[in-house]
Amino acid sequence: MKPKTASHATTPVGTALSRAVRAQARELSVRVPEALAGDATAVHRGRVASRRLREALAVLADVSDAKKARKDVRKITRALGPVRELDVALATFDDEAARAGFDRDAVAEVRRSIERERLRRAAVLQGARMPALDALAARADAIAAAAGEPEYRGSEMRIMRKRLQRRAARLVTAIDACSSLYAPERMHAVRIAVKKLRYAAELAQASRLWPLAGAVRSLKRVQEDLGTLHDLQILVACVDGAAARRRRSGLARGLRAVIDTLERDCRTKHAVLLPQLATLADVARGIDRQIHAVPPARPRMIRVRALTPAPRRRVV
Repeated sequence: MKPKTASHATTPVGTALSRAVRAQARELSVRVPEALAGDATAVHRGRVASRRLREALAVLADVSDAKKARKDVRKITRALGPVRELDVALATFDDEAARAGFDRDAVAEVRRSIERERLRRAAVLQGARMPALDALAARADAIAAAAGEPEYRGSEMRIMRKRLQRRAARLVTAIDACSSLYAPERMHAVRIAVKKLRYAAELAQASRLWPLAGAVRSLKRVQEDLGTLHDLQILVACVDGAAARRRRSGLARGLRAVIDTLERDCRTKHAVLLPQLATLADVARGIDRQIHAVPPARPRMIRVRALTPAPRRRVV
């Protein structure tokens, strides 16, 4: 009878990665056809699944075909993005119009403009060269089967740690670049950095390597607030487009009032978010400290209860 080998902490890593790859690949294979058929909810869920799948595949970069599969999934993310953007813009506009009481004709014009552009982008999506979903699902299943095998265990943890460290540092850098002035592109960079760090932290938490549940909750909360600001900024651009086409019509004044209100809301939300950035930077630094709390050479110590406080380390 062969003696039992210690599973230590790398076994949960492989299990979590395997589950993530299989689950998100299945979700993608269901949602993409629905999205192509015009389902707005499927567009959103398919895009989220593609991002989560890319994160898991990135940690499995040493597994055969993982890099190719990740490139294919990125194509799906990018194809769904433009349609999703306008779905959110339309929902955001309906909420804003109900709250602010915009001119009825201006509201109708903005809705027509967004819906027309949404139809155009949906047609582009339907004509996009998508990866074959059956082949992608089969490739993902083979990659999932390899997750956690002895030859990959060390690299899985090393890659996961490196990605967390790099993304935490990028978030701090993006926050440092923000100032008290209204700068949409800088706050957008913070939003992207938060989103990427959150996906990486969620995967690490599922792998039971580090207790990051609190950090994930904080990132998710701020990401939602940053997302609201971004959605408003996208909506301003949509209304701007409608106003440019109606500059000499009787709708010009109503559309201008809509833009002024939305821009005011953007600046208000930006001002509310600014004080939260220092706390957000602390969350990123805390993740960096946490992932260095236990050396990778001693995997059996990687348990939440066994973690000992680590010395503070400066993020570079």
